[in-house]
Amino acid sequence: MSTEVDGLEWYALFVRCRKEEHVTSLLEKMGYHVFLPLGPRRVIHRGQRLTVMRPLFPGYLFVELDLCRDNRLRILRLPDVVRIVGYGDRPAPIPREQVESLQRAVERKAPLEPCPYMQEGQKVRIVAG
Repeated sequence: MSTEVDGLEWYALFVRCRKEEHVTSLLEKMGYHVFLPLGPRRVIHRGQRLTVMRPLFPGYLFVELDLCRDNRLRILRLPDVVRIVGYGDRPAPIPREQVESLQRAVERKAPLEPCPYMQEGQKVRIVAG
């Protein structure tokens, strides 16, 4: 699985909840390629049922970076950015194929639901990643 194109790799940023769009805007203004997957959510606002677009992964967004070239501190010092997801202080790149697959699913407006064979509270074993 290839994760890299011309030194650029995808990383997940953990940001304060409900600040995903704000951080996305800041990063885009800085010239970064950002992906914030949104999906429809039903809400009740002032007694009316509405469908609004909300982040599929609250508190997270994806950004394409070259950590050799890009100053990680420049991103971490942005308001509402908590950290780059990784192992300890080492950011973990996300395979390009996974991000592109998620982008295609969002573009097609495919229903994105949790795995049907897993139940909340069920124990799982993570073997890699």
